[in-house]
Amino acid sequence: MANPNTGIHATQTRGFERPGAIGQVADNSPHNRKRDLINSDPQAVQVSTLQVTVAKADYDLTVGGIPFNLDADAGSLALAADALADSWNEEAILRGWMTAVSDGVDTVTLTGNNVGMVIDFSGVEAGLTYALASAADDADPVPFGRAMIATGYATPADSQLDPDGTMLAGVLVASAKFTAQVDTWTVADPGVGQFIGATVKVLGFDQVISERVPWQTDLDTTLDALATVINAALADAGLSAYVTAAGPAGAPAAGELEFTAAIPGVEFATTVTCDDAAGYPVISLASNKALATSFLRSFAGASIRATDEVPSQVGTTSSSYGANRGVRVLAEGPMWVESSQSPTYGTRVFVGTGSGEEGRFYNSAGAGRIPLPLSVARWLYSARSGEGDEAAVVRFLANV
Repeated sequence: MANPNTGIHATQTRGFERPGAIGQVADNSPHNRKRDLINSDPQAVQVSTLQVTVAKADYDLTVGGIPFNLDADAGSLALAADALADSWNEEAILRGWMTAVSDGVDTVTLTGNNVGMVIDFSGVEAGLTYALASAADDADPVPFGRAMIATGYATPADSQLDPDGTMLAGVLVASAKFTAQVDTWTVADPGVGQFIGATVKVLGFDQVISERVPWQTDLDTTLDALATVINAALADAGLSAYVTAAGPAGAPAAGELEFTAAIPGVEFATTVTCDDAAGYPVISLASNKALATSFLRSFAGASIRATDEVPSQVGTTSSSYGANRGVRVLAEGPMWVESSQSPTYGTRVFVGTGSGEEGRFYNSAGAGRIPLPLSVARWLYSARSGEGDEAAVVRFLANV
């Protein structure tokens, strides 16, 4: 429709609006799907021990800057430990901080009741030996617009955030959160004149690598030859940065062919086949493939910008969820995220896992970056040139 004052037709074009803030959902479609995760990693409670080395009727020690005299039992180390644990739990302040349990021998274990709370011990009387078994820790902050993985339902340590244990725990994507997938195939020797073959598919890419080699000298030599041609084919397809193969000359044992993810979090599928005139030889697979090895299996979406998050300092603007907070995540729909690459419509999304790239989205491969299938995510558009904003919109299509 033409503007009556200018004669110019009014049109709606995406390129003329300002980019959204990082982590902002790019539209208000009713089809967008959101979820909540508990940011509980690597939160932990403090665990300390008091070992009784000399049985006494009571012990002096200072906890949290407050001096205490706790009753015990001079009859034996075990009786002293039991009585000391009871005395600790009867002190309201101490029981509020930590719960004491005696092992019935000579040691009292003190477990913190609040994650991240550090309890200082000093002035421990002779006859008691204090030790810090594990330190308290808060959950790491989660920046807006970053990829997150679900790690399972809340444990008792998360009870402050989710007392019913009905919410999924989540964590910012990072290489340290995954174990590299390893598939180890054990192959029976087919003998002279036969072939051994294998296929590999890296999830996130369409290519299927399929190679086979004739039996050479012995089984192990044959498997080494197969690993060599598979690695060459992976390199030709641009997939060698994600998975590698090795025969007995490498990591696995005799009679084995092993595939290993080069980036923790990359998932792949493999098969091994072998022909034998006398009958199909025995082939078996040992794999650690699980939620802990696969980014795709655990991917939950990206952290949504929250306007109610409290900044760490007055006068500053928060750009992340604080420690031990619930995190709102976009599982399906479009979101503004950081990007200086100017990605174009429909292109593949890669997620960084290495230092400095944790949970960031890219349109190109790189060290520590995991590909997402186009059925899970794809780029839509980037901010207009000249606006000075390094941002782009990625659409998440399907997540559990």
